[in-house]
Amino acid sequence: MLAFDYADDFPLHEIAQDQPQRSDIPFDWTLRPSNPPAHQLVTLAMADANAIRNRSKKARRRQQRHESAFEAAVSAIVANVAQAALRSDSTPIHVSRSKVHLERRDRYRQEGETGAFPQRLDELHEAGWIIQTIAPRSTAARRNSSTITAGPALLAHLREQDFQTAAFHQAPVGEVIILKSLRHGQKRSIIDYADTPQTHALREEVTRINHALLQADISVTPEYAHKVDVGRRRLVRSFVDERFDHGGRFGGGFWVPMSKADRFAHLRIDGEPVVELDFKQLHPHIAYALVGEPAPEGDLYDIPGLETVPRETRKTFFNTLLWDERERRSLPKGTREDFPAHLTGRSAAKLVARQHPVIAPLFGTGVGARIMGIESEIMTRILLDLIEAGITGLPIHDAVLIPRSKAFLTTRIMQDAYRDITGQTIRVSRTQGE
Repeated sequence: MLAFDYADDFPLHEIAQDQPQRSDIPFDWTLRPSNPPAHQLVTLAMADANAIRNRSKKARRRQQRHESAFEAAVSAIVANVAQAALRSDSTPIHVSRSKVHLERRDRYRQEGETGAFPQRLDELHEAGWIIQTIAPRSTAARRNSSTITAGPALLAHLREQDFQTAAFHQAPVGEVIILKSLRHGQKRSIIDYADTPQTHALREEVTRINHALLQADISVTPEYAHKVDVGRRRLVRSFVDERFDHGGRFGGGFWVPMSKADRFAHLRIDGEPVVELDFKQLHPHIAYALVGEPAPEGDLYDIPGLETVPRETRKTFFNTLLWDERERRSLPKGTREDFPAHLTGRSAAKLVARQHPVIAPLFGTGVGARIMGIESEIMTRILLDLIEAGITGLPIHDAVLIPRSKAFLTTRIMQDAYRDITGQTIRVSRTQGE
């Protein structure tokens, strides 16, 4: 049984989509060369960057303690632009040249992410390894980012040696346990934290999962290979509200932004097509578990009085009530036309509460982030148990992608994990392509 008192929770919010849509892509500090030719490519880039630097009258011998930061920065720069070039992706990669950002002192700062990073960009640009566009200085709240793409020198090396995208991958570096603040307006900020036995345990779990994914046989069909980088497998867990029991969903993984149709058509694990297994009506079930009661049989989103409302809208409305911090008065944005004209947000919420009186006291308390925390705990347990069983699982929120031949065993593993954490049972649904 779940042993905590939800009445003591602080007001919560649904996780915001903090990152706006951009016409460029973020720089990935974890990208590194993965084979000898790629390492040799970075060595050549380092030599050219050093040659540019040593022309300066201010040139001095780089101290040994800075050598690893120099190598890390050049490795990441070359890996990022080379990957994009090998995928024939001309989208610029945005980078920060801000010393305020680069010289911050927190656990999220990567090796190579120093005040000297702009110099590395300038040196590689002058040597022809990258093409850099420096954004003008701005005092606006939203600054434009500088961008980089592959330069002629790098493109020539890539053509000469016939590199493939697998020559670069996400290395097991950097923080994998992310903590975010309470929401301020529509945004959350990433914050630093002190390590505890809990954070050490969380990090060890994610590290173990990432190690297994790095070694796993995960691929896509040849016709789809230019669209994704199958080496992007590094997962992180992001917690919110400055608490390690709120949120915690896994993020990262090249398979996440793929459409469901593309996953079934093109994704392969151990050479097999994949199936998606997920829990049916997970968040309402966890809400019942929180109050120590079993969930009713049937579709929990079937609400008398809302029969004409599309099921997906009913699901959205139900889960919104769990995220709300106060009494619901209006209908969720964009759903007005799905509801009967005579219903308001308050009257529709009363219909849901009448159908589910046991969990009605949770509505308006903002318990959603706590529920998501339990969901992520269950998913972590599933992924670790799959590793023990020799099965590769790829998480997508409350679902997991696995090889078709492992569907039966994985279903048992998922149900066992849910029961062990909540003390209750739940059904698992299966979806697959043709």
